[in-house]
Amino acid sequence: MCLKAPAGRYELEWRQLDEAGYQPTVVDEGSTSGIVVWKVAFPDKQGEATYPITIYFPHNYPFGIPDLKADRTFPVGRHIESRPDSYLLCTLADPGNSWDGEGETVRDLLERQVQRALDIHLGRIPPESAEALEPDRPVFHVEHQLHTRLLVQETNLPVEQRYGAIEIGLTSAQDVANPPIRLICGVLRTIKASNGEPIARFHAPSDRWKPFYVGDKNRIRGRWVRLQELPSDYSAVGLLRAAEAVWPAVRTPHYRDRDLDVLGLLLPEEVQYQGETMESWVFVVRHRRDRKKKQGGPGFSMYTMRGDRLTREEAQARTPRLTPLQNKRVVVVGLGALGAPLVWQLARSGIGELRLVDNDLVEIGNIPRWLTGVAAVGNPKTHWLVDYVLENFPFTHATPYHCKVGGSQPGAAAQLEEAFEGADLIIDCAANRAVSQYLAEEAQARAVPYLWAYATPGAWGGNVGRVVPDVTEGCWYCAEWAKALAAGELAETAQGYKISRPPSEPDSNVQSKGCFHPTFSGSGVDLDSVSNLATRLAIATLCRGEPGGYPDFDWNVAVLSQWDKEKGIPTVPQWTT
Repeated sequence: MCLKAPAGRYELEWRQLDEAGYQPTVVDEGSTSGIVVWKVAFPDKQGEATYPITIYFPHNYPFGIPDLKADRTFPVGRHIESRPDSYLLCTLADPGNSWDGEGETVRDLLERQVQRALDIHLGRIPPESAEALEPDRPVFHVEHQLHTRLLVQETNLPVEQRYGAIEIGLTSAQDVANPPIRLICGVLRTIKASNGEPIARFHAPSDRWKPFYVGDKNRIRGRWVRLQELPSDYSAVGLLRAAEAVWPAVRTPHYRDRDLDVLGLLLPEEVQYQGETMESWVFVVRHRRDRKKKQGGPGFSMYTMRGDRLTREEAQARTPRLTPLQNKRVVVVGLGALGAPLVWQLARSGIGELRLVDNDLVEIGNIPRWLTGVAAVGNPKTHWLVDYVLENFPFTHATPYHCKVGGSQPGAAAQLEEAFEGADLIIDCAANRAVSQYLAEEAQARAVPYLWAYATPGAWGGNVGRVVPDVTEGCWYCAEWAKALAAGELAETAQGYKISRPPSEPDSNVQSKGCFHPTFSGSGVDLDSVSNLATRLAIATLCRGEPGGYPDFDWNVAVLSQWDKEKGIPTVPQWTT
């Protein structure tokens, strides 16, 4: 059930508009759509013109801000988002946070924001006196077709080039029935001048993406046009008309591959408010569903899509402190409930290379606290995670090492030697004491930082720590000694630094059907407390000494407690360092 506006709210709005002379009329009472629609006549206070404005009250009004749409008599400017049917007026810079539905009404929007927009568009007042100083991004006026994607890289084309051909590497295509349309995902791989000479070739960000950037198998040939001025209509038809004004030939579609005609348009956009500009891509896709039909007939469909930048700079623009990670190589041993989420966190943080070590397969019992679901079952954890990383984080290189640390598996030693070579950090999520001893020794011998993370039965607690050569005092063995000392497991004469052991649920081991050894119970949501801090500590360790990098912590070992043993209930995670 949707919330309704408080009793009397619409009456208040109507009365205010009527008293102010806006002549409100009802277009839709919202009984079916849930959207109440009114129309008003907006008089210019500094002129003689009157502009029709349609008010769309959202279903969550007054908590949500109304949409105000003008018609095409309203002067064009930055405060209009062009649509095929009307102009949507941009009234507030951050409407979700700046609209006060309890204290403001539509009349306030009209008298303050719409009048200001009109004055700016007519040149009566300088824009900077009333605007939020945000760059104008017309690409976002384009209605992006859902379930499509076209990734582009940085394109600095010669200014004299105005149109030509493009090649797209198709990553997927899907035909849907309602409405009948072919949805595509792909990458822009080549741009050619009008004479057919290549003026830009783009390279795959990783080996996994190379098939989309070379060869004819996945190729879609299309055309491109550079617009010097912004179009007045951002619909597919409006964009085509703007392109035709530059290159009339694009009016006729070229269905050369898969019954698709793809037209790319370069649009000028602001990087900074009324300052530096850049060019962004939008695409118009025409799909011939029936070769016997002509353009515009029942066998023809068309949609628009925005180009999204596939660059490392764009991917990390929101996380500048993580930039040093792009040159770091990390080994992760153990890809279970702690290691798998940690791998994902490092990949999305922009790590340069991941080397993943484990010998387990994904089982149904893993799923409640693993990274992905049933689709992974039966696959080696190493290979599944590597495929996931390469497909979703193309700037991260990942290599699987499906081997057991210890045992008599042929070739395991050579694989581990390769994994450790040149690493910047070794992370231990194996939950195996013998493995931890081995990794601690390997890291010390190679003068590589070593980080461990484990959780206790029931996920009641956990431990995260690190050893950084020539920086931290002690070693992994020292940390184990300190835990044993704190637990009273050593001789009474023993002295030294103490580290409390995290709490654990007694008798929590379970033996899942089909699982080769018992494991402890504990939910993934609780285990995430450990993997998240382990990731933060890993990032801080990797960024040590890097200008502008993620700041380092002032501790090296942390103990987690997130369960009240007496009450038997979970608590807010508490870390002791």
